[in-house]
Amino acid sequence: MATPTAPAQDATVEASSQSTSQNSVWSCKVDSSPKDEKGFTVGEVFELDCTGPAVVLKEPLKLKLPEKSEYVLALLKPVAMTDNHVRYQATGYMPGDFKLTRLDVIDSEGHGFVIDSLNLKVQSVIDPQKPPQEPFGPLAPYRLEFPMWLFFSGAVVLLVIAAWILVYFRQRLQKKLLEKNIKKFQSPMGSYHQFSKDLRLLKRGVVFSDHVAWQPAQVRDFLTKLNESFRLFILREFTVPATTWSSRLIVRSVKKKNREAYPKYRHELLKAFKELDRALGNTDTLKSQDCEQLTQICWQAVDLIWKTKNASKTMKENQQ
Repeated sequence: MATPTAPAQDATVEASSQSTSQNSVWSCKVDSSPKDEKGFTVGEVFELDCTGPAVVLKEPLKLKLPEKSEYVLALLKPVAMTDNHVRYQATGYMPGDFKLTRLDVIDSEGHGFVIDSLNLKVQSVIDPQKPPQEPFGPLAPYRLEFPMWLFFSGAVVLLVIAAWILVYFRQRLQKKLLEKNIKKFQSPMGSYHQFSKDLRLLKRGVVFSDHVAWQPAQVRDFLTKLNESFRLFILREFTVPATTWSSRLIVRSVKKKNREAYPKYRHELLKAFKELDRALGNTDTLKSQDCEQLTQICWQAVDLIWKTKNASKTMKENQQ
């Protein structure tokens, strides 16, 4: 049952149902001690003890009160019931001093009794000496008026644009610095032959076999050197900062620099970077056979890129 909000009442309030039933009159009293010396509080459960002439009653019992006083007293559940004695748990949902008279109590078949008179005092749970506390509502969402929401929207857009410009010019600067200092990455050998030499040196002295277990440190060292050699090949072949950029950024830059031939080696290039990144992030679980397979993947990508670029270059020369 919902608890209505009502101010505490100091004066005694009389509530009567103006009963016209022929049921016998019983005497009722509150037979419990309140937790507070001032009386029962709203919603506190107490026991109502009633006695009178014998009446055959069946559970549950219902109390008939006028509409304006329906929250003054409510019957909850029986504690004990006989023909001439009823003990019921009850509560009050309206604060104040009440004098209840001529109240009908009936069961589901209409049998019951009439409460002759009952005095009840119920205290509010709110201390009358303290002002009521106003609850704080949610702090969000905020409603921004026209200038404010426009300002914040513009600020977000400007921040995104500024971040994009910063990244763009940073990449441009890295490319220019690389083009300026490309000589330190050059060698008498071409990029393809240098990678081939590095791969032979890397494989020298190692055994790819199920019967020879590699330690995690050995796997990590092998993959780190393989990754450096592969990125150095990409750096020299396409003049992109492959040793410092992420794999995704490298692939995007290679695509821009070699749009015509890129589709022919796209799959192998993506596969090589993907497998290298995955392996370097999980070196503790890899075996020598995994390292051997990664070596073949990188070699296939390098070989296809070299042959594709040379074929494209030869074709252009023949056309001229």
